[in-house]
Amino acid sequence: MTTVRYTSFLLLLLLHAAVHSHQRTVQGEQECSVVSREGESKGVLVPAEQCTTFREQSEIRDPEQVVCCPVFQNEPTCGRISQYAGEFSFDSRETQLDQFPWAAVVLLRRVQRIVCSGSLISSRHVLSAAHCFVDVRGATKPATDYRVRLGDWDLVQDEDCLYVRGRLVCNERQPVDYTVELIISHGAFHRHRRDFLHDIALLKLKDDVEYGAQIGPACLPYWNVEVPVIAGQNFTATGWGRTRSYLAVKRKYKSSPGDVGINQATATKDKPDRLALLQPPVSFCT
Repeated sequence: MTTVRYTSFLLLLLLHAAVHSHQRTVQGEQECSVVSREGESKGVLVPAEQCTTFREQSEIRDPEQVVCCPVFQNEPTCGRISQYAGEFSFDSRETQLDQFPWAAVVLLRRVQRIVCSGSLISSRHVLSAAHCFVDVRGATKPATDYRVRLGDWDLVQDEDCLYVRGRLVCNERQPVDYTVELIISHGAFHRHRRDFLHDIALLKLKDDVEYGAQIGPACLPYWNVEVPVIAGQNFTATGWGRTRSYLAVKRKYKSSPGDVGINQATATKDKPDRLALLQPPVSFCT
């Protein structure tokens, strides 16, 4: 295994992995190690022009140059399915207590106000939307203004309980709030655009997340896997906040918005009838 030293941050690696996971399949298969200020991470030897992280930090003088390109590594326990999956519920929107354990809610640090939702992708990182953290001037707001809550189900209850198979089941532990240490918003995002292009933000938490029955990371596409075409497929959205009718949702609900079109999907940030154009391959949903 080859070891290459970079000054790049693992944080940038995660952002690039999320934003550029659509790029064409890399041909190289030889693994290598990237040593940065964040420690050692895995990489793969590829032509320099195929490595986004390298291209944005260095000038490529030799078209045949090969570099050790960092690749995102999913947690071994990512994408965990609820132990009660398939159980009948009278409310189709209702989730199980341990369902979607990566679902995160971003709150203001000093008050109980929902700012955004997100997805836990590692023990220190949450993927979210840039429009939640960028002010009218285009600057990213201070990370100290926010906290991330994990492991919650009902935001207004101290203890979350739900009847499953006629038995009352409660969360094993209380939800946990984590301090946000750093926010990186996509550099090409502009909050005044109506299409929400590049609406991606990465939140780095101050402390490591402790995984459990209600807390666990989501899976991201691996570096050498082509993301399949999603047009015409059904997906499930989950989270808290406001619905199209502006009703506040305090429980972690799920919804199947129907077929995902390749050119447009409904968004409800400021106006319930606003359409956000999804411009693959630079858009995603958390």
